[in-house]
Amino acid sequence: DHITAPLVAFAGPLAFDVSSFAGSGSAASLTVSHTCTGSDLLLVTGVQCRQNPRPTITGVTYATVAMTQKIAREADDWAATEDPSQYIYIKTAPATGANDIVATPSGTVEICMISSSWTGAAATQSGNTGGGFGQTATVSIDVSSASGEIVVDFATTDLTDLIIGTGQTSISSQEVAGWNRYASSYESGVASVT
Repeated sequence: DHITAPLVAFAGPLAFDVSSFAGSGSAASLTVSHTCTGSDLLLVTGVQCRQNPRPTITGVTYATVAMTQKIAREADDWAATEDPSQYIYIKTAPATGANDIVATPSGTVEICMISSSWTGAAATQSGNTGGGFGQTATVSIDVSSASGEIVVDFATTDLTDLIIGTGQTSISSQEVAGWNRYASSYESGVASVT
């Protein structure tokens, strides 16, 4: 089994709004409708893709406006036919209402996108990032954070269910292509979040 997981700390005080999911075993782009409501909004999108050779994400938009890439991670210990790439994109002050999130990979790939919107977000989001990968049943990753922040993670694995750790709240957990699992969760910030 393999697990990879990037994560980002975001400034608040944040309150969860809503989540959305889209996934495909083979797609040249991926679109999902996401409805942001409330004020002082932040939209967080985790995009994970895999193929041989390793794919990249060339861009993500919300309501046709480019989102900002916060982190990109590549796992090198998976089989050559399935090396994954993972990205976290954000958009501060996204348009309210129903709009499309569109992720564009470098080719036709297996792809998954989990998005969450948050109210009460700070106008500037320069949060710390972290990530890791491994071939064990458990991956533990630390990221510097602070009280009032929220840490959002995205994880992918093959052949194993993803179970979130103590203190984390699930945003979404999905299966794509019959065996790859993708999930996202969040946890309140402290000096260091695992």
